[in-house]
Parts: sequence; structure tokens; C-alpha cells
Amino acid sequence: MEDATSAEIDLEQNEDVQDVQPEAPDYATSQLVRPLYNWEISRDHLVFADMCGLDTSKRHVLHLLEPVNAGVHGGVLLTAAGNTVQLLTMSPQVAASGSSVQSRRYVFGFGGSGIGSLAVHPSRKFFAVGEKGVKPNISIYRYPELTVSHVLRNGTERAYASVEFSQDGETLASVGSGPDFLLTVWKWREEQTVLRCKAFGQDVFSVRFAPTDSGFLATSGVGHIRLWKMAATFTGLKLQGDIGKFGKSELSDIEAFCVLPDKKVLSGTERGVLLLWDGNFIKCEIMTSRRHLPHAGTINVVDFDEDEDHIVTAGKDGYVRFWSFDSIDSADVPADETVALVPMKRQVLVMPQMDIRAVVKQDTGRYLLQDGVGGVHLLLLINNDEHLVEMDYVPNDTGRATGIACSPYEHLAATCGEDGGVRAWDYVSGTCLMAVFPELPCIEDQDNGGEYTALGAATTIAWVPKSAAVINDILPASRQVAVGFDDGLVRILLMDVDHRAWVLVNVFKPHSKRVTCVAYSHSGSSFVSASADGTFFLFHVVPNIKSSKFVKYQSEYEPYGFQRVPASVVAICWRDDDEAVLVTLANGQVLEYFVPGDLDGNTGGDTERSDTTTTDESMFQHEASAAERESFELQLSSRARNTRGSIPKH
Repeated sequence: MEDATSAEIDLEQNEDVQDVQPEAPDYATSQLVRPLYNWEISRDHLVFADMCGLDTSKRHVLHLLEPVNAGVHGGVLLTAAGNTVQLLTMSPQVAASGSSVQSRRYVFGFGGSGIGSLAVHPSRKFFAVGEKGVKPNISIYRYPELTVSHVLRNGTERAYASVEFSQDGETLASVGSGPDFLLTVWKWREEQTVLRCKAFGQDVFSVRFAPTDSGFLATSGVGHIRLWKMAATFTGLKLQGDIGKFGKSELSDIEAFCVLPDKKVLSGTERGVLLLWDGNFIKCEIMTSRRHLPHAGTINVVDFDEDEDHIVTAGKDGYVRFWSFDSIDSADVPADETVALVPMKRQVLVMPQMDIRAVVKQDTGRYLLQDGVGGVHLLLLINNDEHLVEMDYVPNDTGRATGIACSPYEHLAATCGEDGGVRAWDYVSGTCLMAVFPELPCIEDQDNGGEYTALGAATTIAWVPKSAAVINDILPASRQVAVGFDDGLVRILLMDVDHRAWVLVNVFKPHSKRVTCVAYSHSGSSFVSASADGTFFLFHVVPNIKSSKFVKYQSEYEPYGFQRVPASVVAICWRDDDEAVLVTLANGQVLEYFVPGDLDGNTGGDTERSDTTTTDESMFQHEASAAERESFELQLSSRARNTRGSIPKH
């Protein structure tokens, strides 16, 4: 009997072992990297040195991967920039000076086209990376090992706009960008698709699960919000989606929303009002007790904090506001009313008109704020009335970079960004030497009172060659850059490394819209700027005849004329002999325009010219009359170029 009993026990144990399937081994990197194009260099031939800056303008790219561990670290953040996922270990205390980042770890995307969205598993032992590219994958990483445990394939055609784990951690939902806008529900541990359907016909920004029901989801985006249920039908499990009906409320893009425990949905709008949805109908609009809009402008953040029992909202007005969950959830209005007045628990003005894209809770009273054109700031709520904001807690030295130029003579580089800043870099040490921001007029804030400064984006940058720059015994090599801006201005800036300052040496306005690209000819005697207004403008660069060992004299930029083109200019470059420019247009055309040999001539002699050696920003800012523009307009001969074999789009 004892032998039989032992045999039965062994059999039961073997059956239990067979029921538990061992997890497949983690993926090797070589299995996931896409094949190289003919013109590409393998990543194995390059050594990654450093990465400067964050991409804080994107959605769903800032998460808390590990909470604050007192005395050890200030939490581990998960973020993305370019084709990298970054894990930032923060210092245990807020640094009085220097960086608050204790260490950085990098994970590279496999598709090569960038990161679309990130999500952290409720257990914090996994995180998901939705990539961009041709049929991109969702890679599930183990933490802290940073190995790929699971790969979800064929969920979208070009990029993932949003990925999200369910509260129980067993299901993952993803939404693709155009052209398919596919909503997919995955059993991610089995790498299997459960359900799939088209979420909407236009851009979808976000997908979220209900906190108490993994069978209930919501998506939002351009002009819509949609509520989804996984329903059992005769033919199996299906996704049933109900489009939200705005009714008397104004139609709006919905950047942010949260699903409440009772499956009501609270969403933001472009005009700054909060909408409480019960099913696919609006129950009421939420406004403050003084009947003011919750925010002035687009609401980017709507989060439900179950531990604190409150709702956090933030937007483009620079405010973070806290609301009682019970007050909003129970908000009700009479039959003839649409607005419910709900008092705020508290509000914090971080900075007027700051574009707050995400609010991430680190600990009780401790929040990270993602600035859409800057870094990540730390908000500390001290008590009911006091707070502290640590600006640039996670610094973003580059801003949102729009262009980069490297010196061909020294280990220096310059970048420009959407915040209007132009920054100088020593890329060997990886340090930002200095930055300059153009002075812009203050704009009255009618909603909140006071004034704020509008940001004028710097859009393109090029290094000035020696022949066109200030060169003397003090400056043996060119340290100048030409920078284009979104208001049509071009500024020539000199990098004074010794004094850590930029010096404005020239400014002119050849365009009425955003400057998209600038370029110098190979000889340095000619300069061209191009714009979204469908023109490019040619200049002759004339060296100043005055010279001195100690005094800097800037070359003169004599306008030759502008050429109209069929569409907005995307890129422009000079031919080696300086006798033609190659122009790429937004409509897909590539045209070659022949530049006359007398570019140093003057076809607009009757037009008044300003002294281009001045730094007065009034130069070329006046509106040219029709006659003046007529005198500068060129009729250059051109030919279309064959674009076969061009770089494929991702």
C-alpha cells in the first residue's frame, strides 16, 4: 500500500509539472533587429557615446518604473527619445546644483524609426515598447534585466500611438497610427491577438482599460471618444464600440481621459472644459464653483489617483489642478442644465502657458511634470497651501531640437529648438556651453491675467564656412551659425566660447513663413534660405573689406532675389560648382534650379537695401511692397530630377 501511495503521489506531481509550461527563453537581439538597407551602417560598427535631451512633446513616454527608495534613489523613470528607451535613476535628494539624474541606462529600438509609446506593467516587472517603422513590433522587456521576454507582431502598419496594460496585468491593448488606426487586444504572455478592429477613421491618441474590468476599454483622439466592450456573441468574442455623442457640447479633440471605477469616463477638451461621460452620452460638463473653465486651452492630463481619492488635471495653461473624485463622480445637473459646478481641492500654477503633457506621481505629494517644450519638473505639495516646484528636475539641455550643425574645424556643434533656443555644444565632453533665446514681445494672458512670452521656434541651422565668417587671429576658424526661425527671420550668430555667450552679428527676413532650410555654397560666396511659403531666396555673401586683428567685421549678405516653387521647400543643397541648387518639395518633387554666374550682381538696384552689417532686427522686417517683391523675383530655369532609388519612408 505504501508503494502504491508513493506512486500515486509521484504521478500527481508529474501531472502538475506538465501543466505548468516553462516560459520560452528571452529573445536575442539578432532575432529582432530589422534587415539593413543597402545604404545603412550596422549598429555593430558604431559605439554609442551619449545622448543629450528628451523628447517631452510626445504622449505616453514618461512613466514611473520604480518608486522612490528613501536613501537609495529618488525613483527610476522610463522615458523615450529618438530610437532609444531611457531608464533614469534619480538621486535620493533634490540636487541643489548639478543634475538630479544619478545614472542612465539605454535600450535601443529594433525598428530603427523611433519609439511610439511606452507602458509599465502593474507589477513593475515588465514594460512594453511600441515602436515605429514598417510593421513595427511591441517588445515586452523584463525589469531590471532589460531582456526581451515577449514580442507582439502585426499590430499596426507604421507606428503605435498608445499601448496600455490592464489593471490585472494579463491583457495589453494597443492602438496604431495611420493608415490603419487598429485597436488590438493581446494576451501578451502567449503573444496572441485576442480581438482586433479599426478604432476610428482619424488619429487615435490613447487607449485605456477600466480599473476594475479588463473587458471595458476607451479610446480617444481627433474629434471623438469611443467606449468598447468585449462581448460574447454567437460567433465568439467581439469588440463592440460606441462613439461618444457630444450633443449640445462643442465637438472637440480629446487628448486625455480617465476611466472611473464605475466605468464613467472623465475627459478633457480643446477649450478647457471637463466632460463626464455616462455610457456614450455626456452626463454633464464640469466647471469650477465660480463657473470658470477648469483650464484655459487644451487639457492634456486627466488622471484618477485611487490612493489619494482625487483627480489630477493639467493642460496648456501651466496649471495643475486637483479635484475630489466623489464630487465629480456624483456630479448631477437638472434636466434643463448641462453644467455641473465642482469646487477644486487645490491648484498650482507652475508657469504661465507651460504646455504640461503628463503628470506622473512619484510618491504622496510628489509629482513629475512633463513640459512639452522643455524638461521634466518636480512638484512637491508641502501642505494645503504651500508647494515647491523644482524646475528642470530632469534637465532637457537640447529643448525639442529641430536642427543640428557640426563645426568642420573644431569639436563643437550647435543645435536649435522649438523653444527658440540656439545652443552650443562640446560634444567630446557632452556639455552644453551656452544657449541664447531671441527676445520676443510679451502677450497678454486674458484668461488668467498678466503677461507671458510667446515662444518663437528656431527651425533650421547651418554652420557658416570660413570664407563667409569672421576670421582673424583671435578666431582662426569659423564659429558662426545661420539659424532660421518660424517667423521668416534668419539670424547669424557668433559663438563666443571664452565668454560663454552668443553674439548676434546679422539678421534679415527673406520669408513670410517658417524658414525650413538654409545652406551655403561650397565656395561660401552664396547663401540660400527656403521656406514653407513656397520660395527660396538667394544671397551673395560679400566679405567685408575692413579687417583688424581685434575688431570683428561681418560679411555682408546682399540679396539677389527669390524664386517661387510649386510647394513648400523641405530641403535644399548646392551643387559642387555653385551653379545650381537642388530643391526637395513637400509634394514629392525634386527640382534642380540653375543659378546664374553673376550672383554677386544686383538685379534690384531700385530697391532700398538695409546695411546688413547692423544687428538691428528691424532689417528686412518691414513688409515689402508689391513693387519691391517684383524687383527681387527671379525666373530661374529648372529641370526635374529622377528620384528613383530614394530612401523609403517609414
